Amino acid sequence: LLEQNDRYKAICLKLKNYELKICAQISFLVSVAPIFNRFLRLFQTEGPLVHILHHELKEILFSLMGRFVKQDCYKEESAHDLAKLDVEKSENLLPIEEMEVGEPTAGYLKKLGKNQSLLPRKQMQTFFKVVTSSLQKKMALDNDLIKDLTCLHPNAKGEDKSNR
Repeated sequence: LLEQNDRYKAICLKLKNYELKICAQISFLVSVAPIFNRFLRLFQTEGPLVHILHHELKEILFSLMGRFVKQDCYKEESAHDLAKLDVEKSENLLPIEEMEVGEPTAGYLKKLGKNQSLLPRKQMQTFFKVVTSSLQKKMALDNDLIKDLTCLHPNAKGEDKSNR
């Protein structure tokens, strides 16, 4: 009898949608975590790593921007330009449905339907924008000293970088 009650059905539907939204959010965070884990694991080791810092800072921004920024806005940019790219401008961003959120997350969002998945997608886009903006402000990508220290990399020995 209870299962045939309209209020019961409405509550069950709301709870199911809520569960899917939570699963989508957790799945999204799991899909983004490797970007940060790789960086953290690398720089929490013993030994000098200043010679790769500039490259790795640039890579973490590339990885994040690749998820939600139009490729032509960042692909050919220098590290200095990456630090200045406005990720708040909507013309720089991919359409919200085209953001890379991870396959499992996309599956949950698809189950929610177009209307119900709009809010979680906006929240994911906000996450990307806030994290990327924060990293752009705090990273030293436009610091010439950190860029110049790449010459200490063992692979850079013998290369003439004076012309660059």
